[in-house]
Amino acid sequence: MKPTVSYMKDMTVDYSPEGSNDRILEETTIYNWYEYLDDCAKGEVKANFNDGNENAEVSVQISLGDLLTFFTGVASVPPLGLHPEPSISFLRDKDHIFPTANTCANILSLPLGLTDVEVFGERFTYALTNSMGFGVV
Repeated sequence: MKPTVSYMKDMTVDYSPEGSNDRILEETTIYNWYEYLDDCAKGEVKANFNDGNENAEVSVQISLGDLLTFFTGVASVPPLGLHPEPSISFLRDKDHIFPTANTCANILSLPLGLTDVEVFGERFTYALTNSMGFGVV
């Protein structure tokens, strides 16, 4: 089954306690994640890079399946679901400016402090397109 925006938005999020300073940053990060999901679902996220062969630039449209592949290793949801269930955690170290993934545990880790939705999207797209095995499962 192809991943849907609602499936991706229903993932468990490892939030800090309500009222904490970290919680405010986490909620901003999740807002940016949701905006990025919506843009991917609409086909509005593209990445351009050199293919390495003849200096030709290649344009790739980022799909929800590409996002799911980034942190689970699969582009679609298996009939029995994913185990463990996909979840989101946060990177608190200020040196982490790109999202990371743990495909064994199905965890997407998002950097805190990216309050600009465009910067968030650019960094996520960069991490996605520069990860080993992008588009190959």
